[in-house]
Amino acid sequence: MRETVAVITGATVKKSASTLILSFILLTVLFCGLGVVDAAPSPFTGDIRITPEGTVEGTDKISRNDNVYTLVGDISGSVDNARSLITIEKDGVVFDGAGRTIQGTGTGVAIAVRGREDVTIRNTKIINFGTGIELRARDFESNSTASNNRILDNYLETVYWGINLNTNNGLVSGNTIVSKNSIYGVNFQSNNTVFSNNKFVNGGLIL
Repeated sequence: MRETVAVITGATVKKSASTLILSFILLTVLFCGLGVVDAAPSPFTGDIRITPEGTVEGTDKISRNDNVYTLVGDISGSVDNARSLITIEKDGVVFDGAGRTIQGTGTGVAIAVRGREDVTIRNTKIINFGTGIELRARDFESNSTASNNRILDNYLETVYWGINLNTNNGLVSGNTIVSKNSIYGVNFQSNNTVFSNNKFVNGGLIL
């Protein structure tokens, strides 16, 4: 009978090829779903999108009623720097956090809106991202420009920017911005935008 040699912690153990093949098959069956139980679900680690067509991808914790998208449960996730957990890619969206929490791991952006019009983000608790909400003036793929966007009554506790704000004719009001690093707060690069009744903790407005 042909034999195969395996080395384990310095000792040489001889096993038959047929035994190894049988063991491999059994392990494959086991880890393909028979009897494998996770102790707890892993946090979502990819992008969640509200697409240009209005569909929600990447989670079942956002419900849609016409143009209003509401969190129906807390979301936790881990994203790298310069990446976003939630991206709104459609004009005219109202994103209502309904007081629920989006929890990160200290990096990336919680909610990104790039080059969109008439988007409202409200009533959301965002904790432990690099940046809480990013409004970018231009979407370079569609060549669209941000305008008439609103950030209302959110709680943002972040490592760097609570809000990275770059829009035209916007409204930012009623938010609480808590900065873990006191040299940050809100990065304000906007035109004709009202910024009122916002509370800062350990940060400020950077123009």
